[in-house]
Amino acid sequence: MRRTIISLVLLTLWQGGSIARASSFNGTIVGVFSNPVLYGYVLNYPSVGQLTYEDDTATAVIGTATAGGAACAGSNTLCWGVSTSGVALNQSYSQLTYTATPGYTGNGQIGTINFLNGTSDLGTVIFGATLSFYLNSVSSANLVGSDNVIISTTENQYSGLGLTQDQLQADADYINICGNASNICNSSIEAYEDSEGGTSLTVDLDATLMGDPTLILNGVAIDPSTMPGTGGAIGDLPALGAATPEPSTLALLPGALLLLGLTRRLKRRV
Repeated sequence: MRRTIISLVLLTLWQGGSIARASSFNGTIVGVFSNPVLYGYVLNYPSVGQLTYEDDTATAVIGTATAGGAACAGSNTLCWGVSTSGVALNQSYSQLTYTATPGYTGNGQIGTINFLNGTSDLGTVIFGATLSFYLNSVSSANLVGSDNVIISTTENQYSGLGLTQDQLQADADYINICGNASNICNSSIEAYEDSEGGTSLTVDLDATLMGDPTLILNGVAIDPSTMPGTGGAIGDLPALGAATPEPSTLALLPGALLLLGLTRRLKRRV
């Protein structure tokens, strides 16, 4: 009986210490991109409502001089894609940049993600990556969580400037941040195409440090710095880009999943 009581006391103290450690934190949450996913599905290709499997293992362009150059330097930035056919506004690569918010105390905004949606050739894109979070500096001892950034690339149905909001959203590429410690997987972060007048989308990430500690993503919202109507939107589209099954198993995907994601984009156009 005495051992049981002592064990309960020690467990309570350990839990209390862990929670206190998380709640007393004051600093920054550093974000690092890694492990790009080089195969997955292109949405609305070759026609609206279709998914096409693509393996870009040998052809993807990631964070090189042809995909942003100096703009893609640093582990907090992920760049991919390139265009060989020329792009209206000279933006041939896409880019995600995580910027930490100083003075994070364990609950609230940890930082922002800026999503710039370029117009790249199929075959040069990626379909996801890992986003890992650290307390103040990058080390294994400071790791507080890792989530999957799933990139869903759409084949454009429109072109040029002056498109309606529905048309911009139909062509927007989007990301979902998913994982065991993410409550925002169902929120699609949709950036309008640069070649169609998109100016990039910046979103705020809110999170809580829990336990030993672990970072729990709680919310995402458009940052006030994003130009209304030209940056993008936050929706509820499912994460369809990254692939785990082989191409032959695509036909086994539930029809409801396709209707939820792809038909919804078609309805926006109508």
